[in-house]
This record gives sequence, structure tokens and C-alpha cells, in this order.
Amino acid sequence: MQQLIPDNLTVPVESVYADLSVRDRVPEGRPYVLMNMVASADGRAVAEGTSGPLGSGIDRRLLMQLRTQAD
Repeated sequence: MQQLIPDNLTVPVESVYADLSVRDRVPEGRPYVLMNMVASADGRAVAEGTSGPLGSGIDRRLLMQLRTQAD
């Protein structure tokens, strides 16, 4: 995966969300929501009735990595 900001680096997908520490940022007993979005160039969120065709294998890996922070 290519990280553009702050530096142009190649980073492993698994490291992108690895250190979010979500539970440490949320007050005790409070719910929280994590979001991951994908959209087409024209702003659509679905193609052929589902979001699957819009994302790539890397997008799916990022979603699964983000889920590990919540599950």
C-alpha cells in the first residue's frame, strides 16, 4: 500500500490500523463507531447493488484490519 502523506512510503496493509488503540481513546462504558468507506469517482457507494465491485483486495484487507480493532 502506498502512503502519500506525510511521506511517499510503501507500507504493509497490516500496519495501517495496527496502533489505533480505540479502546484507550473511548471513555469507559461509552459506545463507539468505526467507519470504512469506499466510493466511485462519481460518488456512488454501490455498483451492481453492492459495494464489493468498488473495492480492491487491499480495501477488503483494510476493512478486516479495522474490524480487529473493534471485535
